Amino acid sequence: MPKPLLMIYDLPAPFDIIILIPQFIALAGVIWSLRYFSLYEFAGINQVLRWKNNLYNENELDEKLTLRIEGPYKYSRHPLYFFIIAFMFFRPAMNLFYLVFTICTTVYFYIGSIYEEKKLAEAFGERYISYMRSVSRIIPFTFRRNE
Repeated sequence: MPKPLLMIYDLPAPFDIIILIPQFIALAGVIWSLRYFSLYEFAGINQVLRWKNNLYNENELDEKLTLRIEGPYKYSRHPLYFFIIAFMFFRPAMNLFYLVFTICTTVYFYIGSIYEEKKLAEAFGERYISYMRSVSRIIPFTFRRNE
């Protein structure tokens, strides 16, 4: 894929250094969010271990879901998406390719969150639906109307 070199912006000093502060905060948010779910389950390692130990049931989902509503998940249903998007947008220089990539990633996360939430609502029922009503989807601290 060609990478157009059209620069959208390139921040001069000291703003190029200052913009790194929210980027590092977003990186810390990614790490904070990752602490609240099992990386082994996410990466499929636990599924392989269950299969190896004859604990795998083909009639079940291949993952063990746990609903966590603490830490960053108190403020956003998808804080990992939020922090990754923030990390991508806070850049000292932005060219057209990276801007299009960032916008496409943001749209992908939003659409993916819709499908992910349908799956979670089926798995956890009213508990997750209530959580959806009280916590914003991606951007934390947005006002939610009672549905």
